[in-house]
Amino acid sequence: MQVVTICTQKGGTGKTSTAQALAQAAEKKGKSALLIDLDPQGNLTHITGAKAGGKSALDLLHGTPAAEIIQKGTSGGVEIIPASWELQNEATSKGSALRLAAALENVNYDYVFIDTPAKAGELQYNALQAAHRVIIPANLDILSLQALYQIAATLEAFKESNKELGEVDLLFTCCRRETSLSKQMRKTITSKAEELGIKVIGSIPEAVAFQEAQALKENIFSYAPKSKPAAAYLEAFESIERKPRRRK
Repeated sequence: MQVVTICTQKGGTGKTSTAQALAQAAEKKGKSALLIDLDPQGNLTHITGAKAGGKSALDLLHGTPAAEIIQKGTSGGVEIIPASWELQNEATSKGSALRLAAALENVNYDYVFIDTPAKAGELQYNALQAAHRVIIPANLDILSLQALYQIAATLEAFKESNKELGEVDLLFTCCRRETSLSKQMRKTITSKAEELGIKVIGSIPEAVAFQEAQALKENIFSYAPKSKPAAAYLEAFESIERKPRRRK
């Protein structure tokens, strides 16, 4: 099993969309995939068509077995542990960042994709402590460059405590028609990522079809299989699949 945490400390980068689409891509490739929504806003829970208000990721962190929480048969075509608003109240204490990793020990999927809130704290730390791989979504702007440095610094702190954390990738998201400035930002961010040992695994174009699929809570690979975002997310997943988690 490979646990993939989608993480950055900047909002509006397509974290939730990336978690959803990569899980759907895994299913399309014949792999089993589980989504975990650790963001109290619950956007991933909503766009997958999962039911809110019952057992959630909060219960997972507090010892409820994953099998009792996982929702199957969602309209988005993936299995998910939904979020709850009460996640925002989780506080840090000694050893508390290890709870998610412990909860996933008895989970059996090919891939687990975790959506996280866009800020450092207890929920993000749990997701990073459980991760075998981290994907950083980034826009083609200067704020994403700043966010890259911030998340790289955060990840540095987990190198000792999480020996299973291997690959760290960057995925450009929400990409519109490029201007001279965005082309320069792509070059700059890619260069800085490489200096930090982070590989760029793809670029996701912005498209109405992808937004429509989310609004309708449908799977992008069934709603618009020939769309550019579908092709780009499938390519990004194949990049992950070609290079499995690095074992320490």
